[in-house]
Amino acid sequence: KKHVTNYAATINTDITNSDMMEVVQMFNKKQTENPGFCYSFELDGENKVRSLFWTDVRSRMMYDICGDCISFDTTFLTNKYNLPFAPFVGISPHGNTYLF
Repeated sequence: KKHVTNYAATINTDITNSDMMEVVQMFNKKQTENPGFCYSFELDGENKVRSLFWTDVRSRMMYDICGDCISFDTTFLTNKYNLPFAPFVGISPHGNTYLF
């Protein structure tokens, strides 16, 4: 949860053409600092972001621990880009939830 909040705070609040460039720059920096961090994105025919995925070592570790019960829930068209946000959420044997 904190990672997502920190991530959101690093991006400008205004919609600009540079938003995706900022994300790629931030992800490249994270990848340099942490070789376990990886990301991927797809563009549509108009070179607009179609999908974006990222993960890190902690997320994969939590998936190994809590991967037996996963929630994949999408919130459609509620952000400023009119794109769905679909976090992977794991549930531990103790009932704790973890954002992958």
